[in-house]
Amino acid sequence: MDVKLREVLPFSVSGLQVRTLNAAEQQPDTARIGPMWERFFVEDVFDKIAHKQPDSFMYGVYSNYELLGELICLEKAFVGERRLA
Repeated sequence: MDVKLREVLPFSVSGLQVRTLNAAEQQPDTARIGPMWERFFVEDVFDKIAHKQPDSFMYGVYSNYELLGELICLEKAFVGERRLA
């Protein structure tokens, strides 16, 4: 993978979203992020998003982290493509 640093204007994203906790992600039967990515690829969600920008990239957005003691809780994870703000 060729990682590049870019500055971009603000934008919105469209796709799949889950809410989870760090502890839940440690157990295969309660993990949500991996299955969300699997669904994203198996169901070809990226290509089914209507009105995509021609130069759209695939994004994984992880937000609303909360530090509880030594555990980091992940509130939301999102995969999809960008929408112009």
